[in-house]
Amino acid sequence: MTNAFIQDGLSRLLEQFHRSPVLRSWLKSYLTQVDALRVASLQLINERAIYDAVGQQLNVIGDIVGKARGSFDDPTYRAWILATIRSNSSSGHASDLIAIVRHIITDPLVTLFIEDEYPAALTFHCEGIVEVEEGNALGQALQIARAAGVRLLFSYSPETNVFRYADASFLGLGEDGAASGGYDDGGYAQTHDGRDLFGDNT
Repeated sequence: MTNAFIQDGLSRLLEQFHRSPVLRSWLKSYLTQVDALRVASLQLINERAIYDAVGQQLNVIGDIVGKARGSFDDPTYRAWILATIRSNSSSGHASDLIAIVRHIITDPLVTLFIEDEYPAALTFHCEGIVEVEEGNALGQALQIARAAGVRLLFSYSPETNVFRYADASFLGLGEDGAASGGYDDGGYAQTHDGRDLFGDNT
């Protein structure tokens, strides 16, 4: 309840009623109730807006757009809801796809770009470190957002030390803490039946 709202209402009385204590008291009582209703209505609107909603109110918005909370905190869940809304309403344009990912990956050092492939395909590149679960969820959101008939691949690195083949001077398949261990060296260089992949006991 705000005194300014009530005073504004009283000031709108006709001049001849300004000195009427009975009418002013009645109008003040009425305006007090109206102001309480106004404040409650604004609170209802504001707390259910996506940028202000928290807790259960945010869960309701997530249910409407089709994104479950899972283990997300409120700020992270809000970002995923915004990404889902953009995905659901996407026309498949490059700006839509980039906006979806940017809702989640906000680091300006992470470069995003799209590579078109003939005749109807594209690869969305995310040049930065992305957690596996986050990357998979973004890939699904992009699949929903892509244009009909267009094949889309989402390319990203899930960790800094990715697997790659190298000679023994690198740590490719080496033991933890080893100084070397390429694909032809180390205990991890074995086939599924336990034999050395490149050793003498093949």
